[in-house]
Amino acid sequence: MHSRKGLAERHEGRPESFQDNQTTTEDRQRWRRTLAAIAISALAVGGMSALVASPAAADEATPPAAATAALQGAGEENAKKAADEAAAAAAAALQATEEENAKKAADEAAAAAAAALQATEAENAKKAADEAAAAAAAALQATEAENANKAAEEESSKKAEELDGPVELFLVPPDPNVEVDKVEICHSTGSHQNPYVINEPAADGDVSGHADHDGPIWFPGIEEEWGDIIPPFTYDGGSFPGLNWSAEGQAIFANDCKIPPPAPPAPPVLSLTSNACPVHGGTGTVTYSLASLQNATYRVTVLNSQGGTAHSQLVSGLTGTAGGSIALPPGNYTFQLAENDPFVVLAEQAFTIGACPAAPPAPAPVVPVKTLAATGTETAGPLMAGGMIMLLMGGAALIAANRRRWGTSRSE
Repeated sequence: MHSRKGLAERHEGRPESFQDNQTTTEDRQRWRRTLAAIAISALAVGGMSALVASPAAADEATPPAAATAALQGAGEENAKKAADEAAAAAAAALQATEEENAKKAADEAAAAAAAALQATEAENAKKAADEAAAAAAAALQATEAENANKAAEEESSKKAEELDGPVELFLVPPDPNVEVDKVEICHSTGSHQNPYVINEPAADGDVSGHADHDGPIWFPGIEEEWGDIIPPFTYDGGSFPGLNWSAEGQAIFANDCKIPPPAPPAPPVLSLTSNACPVHGGTGTVTYSLASLQNATYRVTVLNSQGGTAHSQLVSGLTGTAGGSIALPPGNYTFQLAENDPFVVLAEQAFTIGACPAAPPAPAPVVPVKTLAATGTETAGPLMAGGMIMLLMGGAALIAANRRRWGTSRSE
């Protein structure tokens, strides 16, 4: 050890080439030791083989039992250890292989599941789209069929009205020329909520006693007992003239003995008369007349050609007729009659106020002429003075002319 240390110390400070040589020497020594170990192992193996091949020699050279047992134990232990290591390595390799296969299988399964899911979603989407398209087509077909049926019903109803007129209700009066055994009537009940019900008594002279129910036809607020409504009919042995068979009674009978709703009031009637502008720069007028007013509040409105309001007023508390006149400049207008609340136009009519006549021509200027009064001095005085002045001036001019003429005659 000291020699090696001294050798190492002596080697310090030497060139690198020497150290490289030293390293090469050490490597050679290690190779020699490895080869010697291999040779010894080979000899041992050969010796063992020779012992196995030569039982006699093996018997002669058998070591003591203790050594053999020890050798055998060591071999078994090494063999077991090698087997365990090999088994562990095999198990590890198997586990790694299984894990890799399992991962691969899992990846393949996941890919297959994703593909299946995608295919399922695509199939479901296509199925949903097909179902939606089928539902839309069915709805469209149903709508078209419904519209077609509705149109057919309306056309059929229209043709029926055109051919047959109003549809008859349930109760129909009997033909007076045909004998009947029973007759349908509207029997009074005494109840204001349900004044009549349908009865079908025997057709005879007193209609099984109903002919004595001869009160008036029911109306709201009636205080006396009202009577039955019986149509005229013919029976075996005579005829019955009817009871309360007026237009009002026939309307109740035709409505299955129910009081028909009141007829809607007639809409107001509008009539207009427009008057052109009579003088230049003036206005024309429109005169309106309203009929069938129902004691409601109405609004009268006049709109100009641009839609603006030219006139507006309320007409209320009137029943029957009303009217008035409105002054308007020339132009085109629309007259409206409407319910005020809610605002609903009931009648509308256009009219025109004619143009005013042209302006008259301007008169010629008039020069005033003064005349003498027959008797009076206030007007004659100034005129006479002016005349005298004119006369004097004329006389003076005449005298001057004569003087010039005389002067000329003398000089000659």
